Amino acid sequence: MKRLLAFLLAVVLVMGSGLTAYATGADGTVSGGDYWGSVSGDEAFDNLNDKLGQRIQAGQIGQVDVCIGAALFMESPVTFTVELTDPWGQAQRGEIVLGAESASGKEAQEGRVSFGQLVEGQYTLKVTAKGFATYTQTISVQNRAYAVNLMTGFLGGVNYAQGTMHPGVLLVGDVNGDGRLDAADRAALVDAIDRGAGAAELVTDLNGDGVVDLVDLEYFAKGYNDARDTQAGVERFVPVDVIQPAQGANTKVEGDLQGLLENRGSVTLTALKPDGSTAAISKDTPVSLDFYFAEAGEANLADGIIIETGGDNPISNSVITIAYTDESGAEQIKEIPVDDGIHYLLVDSAIRAERDGQGNIRLHLGSQVAVKKVTLTITGMRNNNNLAEISKVEFVNGMEERIPDPEMDRPENLRAEAGNKIIRLTWDRSVNITGYEVLIKQGESQETVMVTGNALDITSFGGRELANYLEYRIRVQSVNGTWRSGYGDEVTAVPLPSGKPDKPDNVSAKGQYQSVAVSWKNMKDTLTYNLYYKESAAGEYQKIEGIKENSYTIRNLKDLTEYTVYVTGVNEFGESGPSLSAAATTTDANPAVMPKYNLINVGNPGEKGAHIISATMGAAMENSPLDTEPGTAWGTVDHDAASYYFANTWDIGGFNPMGAKHGLIYEFDQAYKLDTLAFHDMTSQDTGYAYAKVRYWDENGVQTDVAGISMQRKTDAGGRTYYVIKLPQAVNAKKIQFGIARATASGTISISEVYFYYYDTLMEDIMSLYQDDLHTVLRPEVTQADIDALRTRINTVDPVSGEYHPDRELLERELQTAEAILRDVKLNASVMVHSGITTKDVGRGFGGLNAWQPLGVVAAAQEEIMVYVGHSSKKTGEAANLQLVSTQYHSEAAGVSTVVATLKVGPNKISVPKIGSTTGIESGGALYVQYTGDGRDGQYAVRVSGGTQVPRLDLYQVTEESERLARAKAYVEELESFVGQMEATHREVHENSQNSQVKYAYSETDCILGASDILLDTMMISLPAKQILGGTGSGTAEQKAQKILDSMQAMEDMMYLFYQHKGLNASAPEALNQVPKGHLNIRYQRMFSGAFMYASGNHIGIEWGSAPGMVSAVPVTADSEGRYVSGSYFGWGIAHEIGHCINQGTYAIAEITNNYFAVLAQARDNNGSVRFQYDNVYKKVTSGSKGMASNVFTQLGMYWQLHLAYDRGYNYRTYADYAQQLDNLFFARVDTYARNAAKAPAPGNIALTLAGDRDQDLMRLACAAAEKNILEFFERWGMTPDQETRRYADQFPGETRAICYANDDARVYSLQGGTSSLNGTVEAVGDTVTSSVHAGRPNQVDFVLSSKGIPQADVLGYEIVRCMINGGETVKETVGFTTDSSFSDTVPFNNRVVWYEVTVIDKYLNRSAAKTLEPIKIGDDGSLDKEFWTVSTQNLTASGQTQGEGTDGSPCEPEAENPADKMIDNDTATVYTATADGDAEIVMEFNRTLTVTGLKYTAVSGIPGAAYEVQALCGGSWTQVAGGNLEASGTGRVYFSNGAQEYVSTYAATAVKLILKAVGGSQLSIGELDVLGATGDNVDFRRTDSGEVVIGRLASAYQYGDRDTDVIPEGSIVFSGSYKGNPAYNVLILYDQDGNIVGGTNAAGDLQAQQILLAEVEEEGEIKNVWNGTWLYWIEPGQQTDLAGLARVRAEMYRVNDALTNEGQRLVSDSLFENMPATLPDIELGK
Repeated sequence: MKRLLAFLLAVVLVMGSGLTAYATGADGTVSGGDYWGSVSGDEAFDNLNDKLGQRIQAGQIGQVDVCIGAALFMESPVTFTVELTDPWGQAQRGEIVLGAESASGKEAQEGRVSFGQLVEGQYTLKVTAKGFATYTQTISVQNRAYAVNLMTGFLGGVNYAQGTMHPGVLLVGDVNGDGRLDAADRAALVDAIDRGAGAAELVTDLNGDGVVDLVDLEYFAKGYNDARDTQAGVERFVPVDVIQPAQGANTKVEGDLQGLLENRGSVTLTALKPDGSTAAISKDTPVSLDFYFAEAGEANLADGIIIETGGDNPISNSVITIAYTDESGAEQIKEIPVDDGIHYLLVDSAIRAERDGQGNIRLHLGSQVAVKKVTLTITGMRNNNNLAEISKVEFVNGMEERIPDPEMDRPENLRAEAGNKIIRLTWDRSVNITGYEVLIKQGESQETVMVTGNALDITSFGGRELANYLEYRIRVQSVNGTWRSGYGDEVTAVPLPSGKPDKPDNVSAKGQYQSVAVSWKNMKDTLTYNLYYKESAAGEYQKIEGIKENSYTIRNLKDLTEYTVYVTGVNEFGESGPSLSAAATTTDANPAVMPKYNLINVGNPGEKGAHIISATMGAAMENSPLDTEPGTAWGTVDHDAASYYFANTWDIGGFNPMGAKHGLIYEFDQAYKLDTLAFHDMTSQDTGYAYAKVRYWDENGVQTDVAGISMQRKTDAGGRTYYVIKLPQAVNAKKIQFGIARATASGTISISEVYFYYYDTLMEDIMSLYQDDLHTVLRPEVTQADIDALRTRINTVDPVSGEYHPDRELLERELQTAEAILRDVKLNASVMVHSGITTKDVGRGFGGLNAWQPLGVVAAAQEEIMVYVGHSSKKTGEAANLQLVSTQYHSEAAGVSTVVATLKVGPNKISVPKIGSTTGIESGGALYVQYTGDGRDGQYAVRVSGGTQVPRLDLYQVTEESERLARAKAYVEELESFVGQMEATHREVHENSQNSQVKYAYSETDCILGASDILLDTMMISLPAKQILGGTGSGTAEQKAQKILDSMQAMEDMMYLFYQHKGLNASAPEALNQVPKGHLNIRYQRMFSGAFMYASGNHIGIEWGSAPGMVSAVPVTADSEGRYVSGSYFGWGIAHEIGHCINQGTYAIAEITNNYFAVLAQARDNNGSVRFQYDNVYKKVTSGSKGMASNVFTQLGMYWQLHLAYDRGYNYRTYADYAQQLDNLFFARVDTYARNAAKAPAPGNIALTLAGDRDQDLMRLACAAAEKNILEFFERWGMTPDQETRRYADQFPGETRAICYANDDARVYSLQGGTSSLNGTVEAVGDTVTSSVHAGRPNQVDFVLSSKGIPQADVLGYEIVRCMINGGETVKETVGFTTDSSFSDTVPFNNRVVWYEVTVIDKYLNRSAAKTLEPIKIGDDGSLDKEFWTVSTQNLTASGQTQGEGTDGSPCEPEAENPADKMIDNDTATVYTATADGDAEIVMEFNRTLTVTGLKYTAVSGIPGAAYEVQALCGGSWTQVAGGNLEASGTGRVYFSNGAQEYVSTYAATAVKLILKAVGGSQLSIGELDVLGATGDNVDFRRTDSGEVVIGRLASAYQYGDRDTDVIPEGSIVFSGSYKGNPAYNVLILYDQDGNIVGGTNAAGDLQAQQILLAEVEEEGEIKNVWNGTWLYWIEPGQQTDLAGLARVRAEMYRVNDALTNEGQRLVSDSLFENMPATLPDIELGK
């Protein structure tokens, strides 16, 4: 038996407990009640009654909760003051803040204030907020709880008629602060908009975006003169004061149980064993909560309970026990089980429990009962039995039966396919939504991505590319405006590489005692590493597999043995190639062997050293038999390494000031002249000592602190470490103190042995042969005999130790130099140091520079050299402002250079260190000096003795063309000579040497002799000599020199261009804005895996093959306005890497902002010369998406458009004058203000501040540089300005141009002298512009575009804005911009009416007036994609079936073609024809699970009216889902529904079968079969058979329900239409052409119209989805006011999640406008 059920709008919207969804906030809660801690057992009931007894007696258990929710989007937080005044005038207050960011990072959109312990009486509620009208309401309080739900505006789809249950409305627009909305507010706001700002005492920025504009007027209009009722319907529930929660037995509770009742947070429950330990939740170890109710009369009456759990882990098994007094007064106890998948038939059918879609439990009690106690016992959780989370418990009245679970439109069947650094997501399409929000988590980090379609490719996370082998967790929820469906099930995905890993980079080895420690770069796409090692001298490699970290220590090795190692990476595809080899020598347990030549404190092991009469310290001595007295340090001079000094600190006076008790103090038996001491620690390892200080006392006791000492790490023949401290000159010391410190400021210090050495005059005597500090001129009296005598001394051993001088080889080289001068042989040239290149410079917010100056010498690692420093005024021995830098040729990025020493005037003995541990290739490289002074301390010159002299070209500040050419020609000639002899030179000085670091066979790519440098003003080129020479091509030396000069000029010009755009100029008054005193350095480097070039630290690395290109560029020439004429700078890569180095750190984004310089170097003032595509730029700026573009080149367009919009010269225009440079170059101003924010303009006296957030800082800097508010531009690019950014920008006038559409071609056009004819009001959109729905794609709207009234050449393109109506208000969204005459918009929703506004944008970036096009209804039938389908038939024989033919490529007989494929080929013209034999079957297999709702057949003929049946394959079983007879036309749709064909049912199916019954012998033809998915709700007007819309006057009364009152009176004006949806969750409103609700209101403010949604419902069934229901909307005769102004009407359909509370309300469908008949026809309504 069936009956008609009509849902009135008011019933559907506001029955029950109201907008409880808006009352879930926890902030701002005010409670006047006592706080009860957690208790257990029956004492809770006694507790409750004891505490409440007097209060109940006095009637003090009333409660009022006020909840405020956001209906308007506010850009800034709004604070509402909520005041409740009792009958005696006493007020309580609370605050609710909407829009403030919470700890979770989300903005609060709702909040609650609770007032408790209220006595009975009349209370006055008052709510105020800045800019809102004062809200007041009287509430009659009894011993109950009451809820008042308020919204910051009217909600669409809610009946605000007086007397109905609806939320209250807080009206925005109280501009003058008088608490009302009236004409005075309107006048003040309009005046403020005209002036661009309001007076300080007025609230004119109603939406809080920092701008007073038409948006604020729109907000004002939302509530102004609106006659609808704004008073909230007051709801009732059980006061929390009469409920006492308590933890159950063996249950641990975390969280506030009382807060659970007050919506202030969740609690977690953990099961406890008898011994107190935790257990999994189960039937044996359940958890429970008790809720005790006081005997409080009607206050504890309830008819329902709602229990909400954590959405990720709902309850699977539980029992709810309720004790209550029924209506007859009888005591009752009921147990209601709630288990997953089980429906219990209870004895008392009035009491039942059910779940909603999120697993929450709703208990229906059937009637109002006096509850005494409720116990929730949980025995199982769905996903995690370790704990249960309860987020809400509410005891309510008015639980409504017959409302089915809401359709949440939550995405289903989320699928993730992982690839190489990519995750491809797909999910089933949801309906009634506008997009999706994808939540991505990795570890503790997460981010969200908004998309409009049901698929997403994830390629980045956290601003970086996706990492392989990391697990990502993903969920998706549907979005419709501010509504969110809640996230669906989570999926995980692990991206995996597609091939073997790259070889490991930066392998380093360090020798230790019987071990070698190996480390390397942590490589991408690598699961484990294999480490190979062997003795370097011989043997096979040993392999260590499965290393998971990027370091490993090889143990149990031989002492004092060199081992060679290399590393490979491994993943599932195999093993990478080998890394570079590294070598290290193990140490032994023996101490370092320090030189004893000229040793003062000689002696035997265990004895005090000679000539030392006192050794003291302030720490401790270990293992030292000689140190029997406290404070002595004899164990450091006893020639026994087992005894040592130990200090538990990193510094014993070597770094911080050295006091009397720091370090070690030694006193000699007399004063000795010395300048050297040495020591080793207890390990004889490299332990990182880096600092030292020395103090001495002469024979008279005079104390002197020695300045300018140096400490060098040395190794003995066994690789053991010791340290040598060198004084700048010899001193006569009777007593000496020294302290040392570690470089890392951590660890401990030990000193085992200390040696002091007699000052040796041999070095001094050899140095005195020379007349100058550079050692290029001998003294006049020097003869060969003098040199021979010194050589004899060099070759004489120390008679005590028997050792030669430790610097014997170095001293011999000095004598050879003296002999060469005597013979007039040319020495290594000296190099003049440029004081303009220095490390002493100001910071400019970027790095990547060095101050190295090439010496034209390469030196091998472990080679001893002399570096001579000359100076124009300083004396020999004085400190020089110079440091020596040694480098590794062709090194990896991590091992380029090290500062070897700080030099002094005169000779400096240097041991060139080995950088890194790489072996198998030569170690060493070019030498450089870096000046550390300020340019005011005279001229330095440097010469090196040792190493090998190599070609260098110094063009620094050389401007004379003839001089430049002469130097370049000499350089080329030197290159030609040197390169030709390089292999022979290598054999002589490397391969045949005794230095193992270079004793290798010649390799042109790795021989360190190849190093050559070219020094420019802003750049240094450090590349292989052979490749530099090769890059010059053929020709004479002069021609080659000119080619080098041209290329170097191109480099300098390019750097000049770059620095121009950074606001740097040599003529700038402040050093901060001058060109840096360091230079960039392009070096020949070994590439790390996957790199072609790189920028790292203080250099740019390129490889062998790229080097010739550095000397083959041609200077760019441009005309006086900067127009390109000829020439070409270097490739994209070099400019890209330079950009990395000079990126302004304030707003730099790697791989994006550095590319600004790359495009700057190559752009030719046309769209084709930039790296990005403007079509992609336009898609981004019209997408509405937040965040950066996924493509780095597209994102580059944002920065380039700023250049195009504000730089009025052509691309290569530069300015010698600094002021002109700033005036004309946008980023020159941006970077200048980034370096010094105080220089930025502040017309409104709001100074620029930089927040440290690169997005906010960029927006502020850009507004300052433009001197305009350009935040709209950045918002178009997906950025969100914060409040301070808006505040700073608001002081500038707004940018009126559409700069987000700027391109190169348009800028060139605008620079040619024309003027724009557009100003925002000119009508320039063509009369022929149209929009129409694509014939084959119903969600695609196609446009034909044109212009009028302006020159066609002026037109840049067309902006397309999609418009639709929500709640009577127009919502606009920019969906595209095109420079073509056509455009297509794919609409991401269904069953909606849209229209478009088209605006012409000219090449001056100005706008025309927008043209509004006719509305269009978007809708499709939900046909599913058939890409993966297969089709088969039974009892059907196709006509004309053919067999495929074999071919040479497929010689075997191929499979027969399947003619049935024609039914699923998306082409109705290809018809499948077959003869049936009995019941015919057609099976369409999807090969995946799809949600299906219907079947569509097209062009079916031959069997009209045939009976059919449709089955769906669900869970492996066929289920009948539809049946009937084919329509005679042969084309139609079948919806899967109940027998009455009214309700749409959905099935998760893998196949659908169509059965045609009793058609044997018939021939049938089918053009196409489609299976339909969900299409969402739909609303339209119905039409008569003649096509007229059903609007008219009812000729006779219509009975629509069972009750006598269910009648539409005769004479009513009736509107009728169809809908698809669920009448329990859909509501309908009609609007007129002005956005007013049709029917209006009467004098009392009541709505003068009624409406119903009709549907047939089974007596005991749930209301299901209706696919062709009927709605009626009517105005009764007594309500019909003047309808003369009603010209057009349209319908809007809304859907809610909860029919009682309107939670999740969103507009899902609307209709086109229908014209009102000129004369209303009489109409009759049938059954």
